[in-house]
Amino acid sequence: MTSIGMKMSFLAADMGVGLTATDSRTVANDLIPTVVDINVNAPGFEIVFLVLFYGSTGITLVGEYPNPVGYGYGYGYGTALPLLHGYWDGFGGQRRIMLQIKTPKTGRSKREVQKRAPKLIESGKKTLILHGTKTSDVLNVILSDIHHLKKGESIKYSRKNDSIRPFESGGETSLEFFSLKTDCSLFVFGSHSKKRPNNLVIGRTYDHHIYDLVELGVENFKSMESFSYGRKLAPQIGSKPLFAFIGEGFESVEELKHLKEVLLDLFRGEVVSNLNIAGLDRVYVCTALSSNKVLFTHCALRLKKSGTIVPRMELVEVGPSMDLLVRRHRLPEESLRKESMKKAHELTKKKEKNVSRDSIQGKIGKIYMPDQQVGEKVLPNKAKGVKRERREAKMKGEAKRQKQDS
Repeated sequence: MTSIGMKMSFLAADMGVGLTATDSRTVANDLIPTVVDINVNAPGFEIVFLVLFYGSTGITLVGEYPNPVGYGYGYGYGTALPLLHGYWDGFGGQRRIMLQIKTPKTGRSKREVQKRAPKLIESGKKTLILHGTKTSDVLNVILSDIHHLKKGESIKYSRKNDSIRPFESGGETSLEFFSLKTDCSLFVFGSHSKKRPNNLVIGRTYDHHIYDLVELGVENFKSMESFSYGRKLAPQIGSKPLFAFIGEGFESVEELKHLKEVLLDLFRGEVVSNLNIAGLDRVYVCTALSSNKVLFTHCALRLKKSGTIVPRMELVEVGPSMDLLVRRHRLPEESLRKESMKKAHELTKKKEKNVSRDSIQGKIGKIYMPDQQVGEKVLPNKAKGVKRERREAKMKGEAKRQKQDS
């Protein structure tokens, strides 16, 4: 299977052959599997295929890969060209594939490719915000508010996308293409229809393929502009939010557990090891109203005097606020989940023998020592106690002699 991280195209040699846009399912079935088996994992490479097929039908030119129109061989993205082919006899049953690998040449393109290359410690996830075929005024405001909350970490497209239909076969191809193009691993897709009004789809990608999806219906929406608060309480760029999940449903109901994971991944920002408490200026409160309904609110933290070192905190609602109704969700496959959870060998810490950690005592180590056998050791210097015993024994001996003499 081909790698999604490269641009692929098919060219034909200029041999004076007239090309016509005719349909040739037999030739497609013979050619496409030959090309699909080629795998190149280098990021940013562009591969040009020169495919010549000689046989009873002559020379064949195959259009842009992936997904030639009408044949269903697409593993990739985008709108492809139809199969084109001409006729040229005389070569007798031979097939050749020539590869031309194009690498970035300018410094700017090399830096861009290096940014998208895999890293041991990945940077923060970016979010792609998209509009469907039809969106309501409520959805437009919701997508704008999410873009404002994730300012600097999100990319917002304003055009309508007719080809994006999550949860449907073939409707996620464009999503994967936009994810690859913008290097975003999260996306928010808004659409509106009579069957599913004010529909919001939040999803994650792994290796620019759809990982999981959650479809939500929005009710009782209040935008950020409908709340009045001071400028000091506005969310700052780079600040870290707190999360509060209220309700047993987030631990027992499968839909709410999945929604909790997606919301945490969407709004937590970049993962850091050290944190300044002054950067905690807001909190997202999610309350489980039922098994499929969640109240989502965004509040700012206001610090006030309490007479002690620890200040008193108050929550001020700054928006957006809405009720999220879980409609559909799709969990990742178990094999894909295991693959995404793998860690590099360089990041895994080796286990320390005879070392344990305690929350109170900290790091505790055990030392194993053999029997010292102190009683059998010869002391280098005589102790004072030994000299005193000898002195006392000498004095007793002298006293006995004096008695005997008398």
